[in-house]
Amino acid sequence: MSELNPKPMRIMAATLRVTRQRLAYYFRPSNLAKRLLFLLVEGAGVTLLASGVLSTLAFLATETPAEAAHRPFAKMPSECEAGFFNHGAYTCWYTMSDHPFLFTLSLTAVLAGGAIMVWAQKRWFPSRRKIGA
Repeated sequence: MSELNPKPMRIMAATLRVTRQRLAYYFRPSNLAKRLLFLLVEGAGVTLLASGVLSTLAFLATETPAEAAHRPFAKMPSECEAGFFNHGAYTCWYTMSDHPFLFTLSLTAVLAGGAIMVWAQKRWFPSRRKIGA
């Protein structure tokens, strides 16, 4: 019967120790109000990112009434200055050339929401140096 190699056992013990340290960092006791505030900020970041992406995609898919006249399957409402095709009908929207501020605002929402999400990821998953691993 051969003896066990101690090196893999030391590796497993070190892995368990590091895992325990990381889990202890994530489940540390903290102020409930602080966690709730952080969760609300993260939720606002997700909402901002999603609304920015959707409005930017709507700007990119927008057609003018002249462009929409070539489509045989749906007609754009007459009160729309522009619109995008959505679920079998046109939805009124704006063109980038007529409303550059709104397009810039939607791009800013994407960037701000993304920055909040990156910050949140760094908060939830800190670096190993900060944990002591």
